[in-house]
Amino acid sequence: MRRLAPALLLICAAVLTLLQGCANEPATAPLPKVAPAKLSTPAPRGNTQLHTLHGQLHGAVAGSTPVDVELAILMLDTRGKPVALLDSEAWFGNVASPFQLALDPQRLPPSARLQLRVRVTRDSRLLAYVHHELSQPLPRQLPPLRLQVLP
Repeated sequence: MRRLAPALLLICAAVLTLLQGCANEPATAPLPKVAPAKLSTPAPRGNTQLHTLHGQLHGAVAGSTPVDVELAILMLDTRGKPVALLDSEAWFGNVASPFQLALDPQRLPPSARLQLRVRVTRDSRLLAYVHHELSQPLPRQLPPLRLQVLP
């Protein structure tokens, strides 16, 4: 038993040292720098000069549970890549709910390519989508947007 006493004391000292180290607050390290997002933020909705687009999605999504619906108006570059987010809307529930999006026509270059993109997901799984090119001048009422349902 006397041979175990020094080892037991050493183990107790190590455990106490570990507990003391855990009790101290860690030094705050600076947060890593994150690259800025490529898309700009949507225009504020308080502006009375905004052009509003109204529309409704059509198409059935399998299953009876509600889904996540996300809509966004994007400005595209010459290669079709998004360069600016002009407005977005999202809801949880029925796909066929009417929607309204707004954008400031003064922020748009005359030759801007605009696209409305819609994603319908359930539990982070893409169920359906729409990519609809918007013509200039912008319409007030969009045609019925038919969902492209994925298998």
